[in-house]
Amino acid sequence: MHRVSAVAAEGVHARPVITLERVRALQSDLTHRPLVADCKVALIVEAGLLNRPAASALLKTVEEPSGQAVILLTGDRPALLPATLRSRCLRLPFGLVPSPAIAVALEQRGMAAALAHRAARLAAGRPGRALQLAANPDHLAETQTAADQFCALLRQATH
Repeated sequence: MHRVSAVAAEGVHARPVITLERVRALQSDLTHRPLVADCKVALIVEAGLLNRPAASALLKTVEEPSGQAVILLTGDRPALLPATLRSRCLRLPFGLVPSPAIAVALEQRGMAAALAHRAARLAAGRPGRALQLAANPDHLAETQTAADQFCALLRQATH
């Protein structure tokens, strides 16, 4: 799998971007036949961070696929992609996962039930977040404390 992610931009107010160089590297990789699998998979994380030249180059690749590649673009704001690129993509929306399902999955990975349920509840429907929380007890405790403080503030505001 070829993973394309943003690089830090320079400057005080610069945001991370996916550059033309990253897309060119992806294009180069996709020109080669897969060695083991039937196709190559490319993952572009936070595709909304593609700069204009990178998006234009990617559009050419999407319009003329090799037939042996699957390109996945992820992001939570599709409107940031140029309309021409967006129109050639199949949108697969992902929703939040119920906390009980996350807890069961964590338990199946060998996690203690109490820890699994706590991490699942604090992850608010995001399995990756639950894994991060469960893997770092200090961060789990900090998140729990922050959630408790927030709930206390809400109770004070409503009384």
